[in-house]
Amino acid sequence: KDFFGYKVLQFRSSEDKGIIITAPLRSNGSGGIFRQAQDKKENWFSPDDLSETNSTFIKHLGLSIAADPTGSQFTV
Repeated sequence: KDFFGYKVLQFRSSEDKGIIITAPLRSNGSGGIFRQAQDKKENWFSPDDLSETNSTFIKHLGLSIAADPTGSQFTV
């Protein structure tokens, strides 16, 4: 319903590794980005587990993510 998993980006840095997942229609269409590190001992999350309280309802024209290959930065 919110296209959870529309884009997925794997990341790795000297301290951490995991994935970034987008949900472009989450929060009334403003979009959402979720991060899960590999070394977390918690159960995996789903988009329904995340609260939408304190959300700002702003419409965006698009959502893209990219990793900086020289460091541990992301561009959204």
